[in-house]
Amino acid sequence: MVYSPISIHMVLSLVSTAEANSPKLHQFLSVLKSNSSNHLNFLAYNLLTSVLADASAAGGSCLNLVNGLWVDRSHQLDDSYVQVVCNYYKAALKQADFKSNPDGVRIEVN
Repeated sequence: MVYSPISIHMVLSLVSTAEANSPKLHQFLSVLKSNSSNHLNFLAYNLLTSVLADASAAGGSCLNLVNGLWVDRSHQLDDSYVQVVCNYYKAALKQADFKSNPDGVRIEVN
């Protein structure tokens, strides 16, 4: 398993988007060298749809990226955040029961 700098950047960008109305947002933006969550969202979208696009049909490369967000069932997500996760980050969104079934969720995630 490889964790690339872009993977870490995308995870932190997803978290910063969730912190949009929090004092922590400034800290995330500072670490990620960005002016806004919107900038990070558009960067992720452009990376996923342009730079990391599947070019194998034209004889180019194909890179598969696993991008998902697992959330405990007890935590409700704003619809706007779900749209950002799905549309900009192309991430799968899965709700799971971390509290009463941590081992089952661990196995499913892995």
